[in-house]
Amino acid sequence: MGTRQLLLITLSIVIVGIAVAIGFSMFNEQAKTAHRNMIISRMTNFVVEALQHRKIMQANTGEATYVGYKPMGAVDSGHVAGNSPGGVKLETDQVNYFIEWYFNDKLKIIASSKVYGEGNYWQNDYNARIIAVYDNKGEVDEEGFQIKGNW
Repeated sequence: MGTRQLLLITLSIVIVGIAVAIGFSMFNEQAKTAHRNMIISRMTNFVVEALQHRKIMQANTGEATYVGYKPMGAVDSGHVAGNSPGGVKLETDQVNYFIEWYFNDKLKIIASSKVYGEGNYWQNDYNARIIAVYDNKGEVDEEGFQIKGNW
């Protein structure tokens, strides 16, 4: 083999290696995006259920409130802020959801990924989380919608 052939083979190997690395990186980014979108969709479903809970509470007690909303499979959570009368945790294979309701008629959902983080309540750079606070109409309020951590 001549040096020209060895140079072409080496160059081909380098190009294929770079293409594989780029493809792997693109696949990982697409997987993270799909996981994040799945979480956001599930959070939206929780808000719809919570709004139904508000209507039921209003029909039963005369007061429309998120207090007491508990998705199927959720358990009481010990991670509740000072101005919140309660909250629940729903654990799935890939995500832990922490749902809190507040006296000022707001609903807070923290979704913490087990795939791209620790799946816990705490905020750190490693823990991939999505946080949203909803008002009494089920719309994201002024506290907003935050995507934090290792996304």
